Formats: sequence, structure tokens, C-alpha cells
Amino acid sequence: MRKVMMLVCVFLGTAGGVSFAEWAPISNGLGELGIRTLAVDPRDAAVIYAGSERALYRTPDGGRTWKEVLSFKGRSSPVKCLYLDEASAVYVGVGPRVRFSTDGGKRWKTLFKVPGSSDRAVLCLARAGRNSEELWVGTGNGLFVLNTRTGKAGRLEGFPDVAVGSVRDGSPDGHPTIAVTNRGIYTVSTDRVHWQKTLLRHEPEAEESPRLGQFDIEELLPAQEPRLIYSAAGGGFYASIDRGLWAAGPDASAWEKLDGRLLGGHPVNAIADSPRTFYAATDAGVFQWDPRSGTFRRITQGLGSRRAQAIFYSRSGDYLLAGTAKGLFKYPHPEINFGPGEGPERSPTAEALLGRFESEPAVLEVQNAAIRYAECSPEKIEAWRRAASRKAFFPTVSLDTDLNRDQNVDIDRGGTNDPDRFIIGPEEKSLDWSIGLNWDLGDLVWNGDQTSIDTRSKLMVELRNDIVSEVTHLYYERRRLQAEMTLAPPADTALEVEKRLRLEELTSQIDALTGGFLSRHTAGRADGGERGSLWNR
Repeated sequence: MRKVMMLVCVFLGTAGGVSFAEWAPISNGLGELGIRTLAVDPRDAAVIYAGSERALYRTPDGGRTWKEVLSFKGRSSPVKCLYLDEASAVYVGVGPRVRFSTDGGKRWKTLFKVPGSSDRAVLCLARAGRNSEELWVGTGNGLFVLNTRTGKAGRLEGFPDVAVGSVRDGSPDGHPTIAVTNRGIYTVSTDRVHWQKTLLRHEPEAEESPRLGQFDIEELLPAQEPRLIYSAAGGGFYASIDRGLWAAGPDASAWEKLDGRLLGGHPVNAIADSPRTFYAATDAGVFQWDPRSGTFRRITQGLGSRRAQAIFYSRSGDYLLAGTAKGLFKYPHPEINFGPGEGPERSPTAEALLGRFESEPAVLEVQNAAIRYAECSPEKIEAWRRAASRKAFFPTVSLDTDLNRDQNVDIDRGGTNDPDRFIIGPEEKSLDWSIGLNWDLGDLVWNGDQTSIDTRSKLMVELRNDIVSEVTHLYYERRRLQAEMTLAPPADTALEVEKRLRLEELTSQIDALTGGFLSRHTAGRADGGERGSLWNR
């Protein structure tokens, strides 16, 4: 199995403070939840495109409503890449075709079809230099330059027939053009002809300066555009490879591993850059790079699934999008407090902040309430076992009854002139009954019901673990939201309403799992419950 390489940018700079926000679901109306690719209209931040295994979806209102604008059901051709130009035209890589629309997905045309009979999938799309009419088209069988006005495309001369997973044209800012392939990294100057391999597929690792090993382009495919980014602040390129961070200079000729920059060993599925930092979508959630400490900070509050498959940062809207197995989520203003000296004023200590919630039930109380409400406590299984162990002392009772009724009929034959007569009776009745008691002393040694109890016990333990895990996740997600609302009160009414509704939603979800336990034990507080201590400070 080959390994994967995906380039990312680290936007270096000073950072201070903490950003308090939370992911909010925006999947209502989406035909499917497994989103793999995302893009936002550069002219209208409310217009979002989301690509999945079977369709492309569009929302004109920031995720409140969705419409399927391109469908390819029945085909194994998921959306591999999306590109939106300055005129809001959208280009989609689906199978061997590049399709485009200039009217928001109402009408589609096939602009380019990869020639050949194998390895024809379109893997990436990127702008080619300063020419807004040209696109790089990376495919499973080489690199092409596509003129979007004429529809003419040509295979790049001098470039090998390899799978191209990512391309960045550096000519506008004086840097080399870089292509990430399944055979290594290739760079070229402005002539687009003399490509040089800067990363060998089987290059050995050096102990004093580790180098990149081989990687698999197939593992690169789920990542979303852009995959290759240059950081002006960092003075070069940054890459997320083999679960670690790698760096290269402006010429991208040599790559070295940055120690201590790991994402906890979690593979990177997608990346997105922003003016001050960059974000990584991994199997353990979304991480934000902190240039000040040189580490990553996990931002998963409200994220419905730990595995994030796609991510996108909208500069015009200042929000993050994350595609997960459980739908699409939005994170507003991820860097609102991201800067030197910024942060909430007069922030209380951790002890003082958490002390505000001491009147609420502890997590253990909520867990026990959920277990009781679901009737899956360990005591229930123990009661079953005790009852089964006493079964041998109780007999099996049987009751039999037998009721018989007989009627005698005789015939009296008369003489020559006398008719025959039938004589009926007398009637005979009999009633028998019996009662039986049966003990199976073998049950004293082994009771067959134990097998059934063991099976039910296993299922009950699994159910209890699922319930406890879910209610614990909701409890601490709610507690994080409470802390956020205390430390960073919303600046506008709309955001305040959104936060309050989210708090009520989490409370209702916990109540649904505990039979209203949380609401009963937080009632009576000032200003309608726990919100009094959060907002009336």
C-alpha cells in the first residue's frame, strides 16, 4: 500500500486569546450526509456547494435550504473536486469529465472529457497562472491545461503520465508551479515544459533530516481543494504528510519534517487556510493551527461526528464549513479572538467559572438518571441472575382433569303386533383430576436460563455504554457552551438567540435521555433557569 502526501499551508503569525464558538448543523434538506467536497461562492458567502458520492448540492441562503443541482445516481463517480471562479461559475470534476455551470447549477455542460481508456478520473482543478480562462486539470493519467472559454484542452508536454492529485500555479507570485502526484512532487518554472521531480517516490529517510517516503494518490483523493498552499508569512510551503508536518522553502526543492507538530497521530483528510492560520480536518475532528505555540487546538464543540472528511474557510463570510459522516456543519468567526493581546476582559478563573454551575446536577447524576430511565442498570441483570438461581427450589405445577359422560340405550323388541321400544338410561358420569409437582434438581448446578441472561446482559451493557457516552457528550458540550456564553457574550441579538436556542436544544436532548432529570434539577434559578447566571452578570 502506497502512502499519502498532501500539502498544506501554515499561515504563521502571532496569536493570542481563544476563539469561543461552536459548530452548528446546516444539513437540513440535504439529500445525503456524507459530504466530501466543499466550495463557497467568492462573491456571495451565502452560496455554498457541497459534493457527495451521488450528487452536488447548492444552498443560496447559508445552509437553511438545499437543492440538488447535479445528480449522477447509479454511477460510481463522486465529486472529486470543485472550483469557483471570480464570476461565480462552478466547475466540477466528476469521473472523467469536467462539467460547468454559469447560472447557479440550473444548466450544466460538459467542458472536457479525459481521453484514454483507463485512469481517466478528474482529481483536481486549479487556476492556471494569471489567465482567468485557463484551468489546470489533474487526472489519473497526467496533467492538462483547459481553456474554459473555448473548451479546448491539451496534455501538458514534458509531464509524465501519472495521477495528479493537486496543482498550484505559482507564477503570479513568482514561485514554481507544483504538482503532487502518485510518483512524487514535480515543479516547473514559467515555461511549463521542464518539469523536475523534487520528491522521489522511494527516497530513503535520513536520521538527521527525515525525508518524505512513498505515498498513495488514492489516499489523497478525499481531500478537498486547495490541497497545496504557499504561506507568505511562513516563507515557504507546508505539508501534512504521514501524520506529521513537513516544510519546504519558496523553491519547494527540499522538505524536512517539523518535530512536535503532529495532530495526535490522526490522518489528515482535508485542509483549509485562512488569513491568520489554517485548519485540518482529521478522523478526530477539526484542528486549528496556533502559530504562537506551534501546536494544534481541537475545535469540535457541536460537531456531530468526530470524523471530518472535508473543510472549507470562506474569507468573505468568515466562517468554517466541515463535512462529516453526519452532515454539514458551520463554525462562525473562528478567529474572532485570534490575535495578540486579545481575549475576554476580566475573565474569571477556571474554578470561579465552573463554580457557577455547581447547583446543576453533576455528570455522574445525569448518567445514572439516563441509566434508570432506560432501565438498563446493572442491578436489573443481578436481579435476573438471583431469580434464576432460585428457580430450582420452585416446582413445576401441573393439573389434569378428566370428565366422562355415558348414556345407555337398550332396545325392547315387542311381539308380532307390538313395536320395538328404545329404553334410554340411566346416565353415567365420572370426574377424575390430579395435581403434579416436579422439581428439576439439575437447576441447582446449572440453569439454562443463564445463557439467555448472559446474552441479554451483553446487549444491555452495549446499550448502557451507548447511552452513557451520548449523555456525557451532550452534558459537556452544554457545559462548554455555558462557559463560552459567560466568557464571550454574543455581540448581537441574532447570535445571542442562536446560542440560547442551542443551549435549550442540548438541555432538551439530555432531558430526552433522562426523563426530564436535568430540567427538574435546574428549575427555580433566576431568570428562567440557568440562563440567569449566564446573561445577568
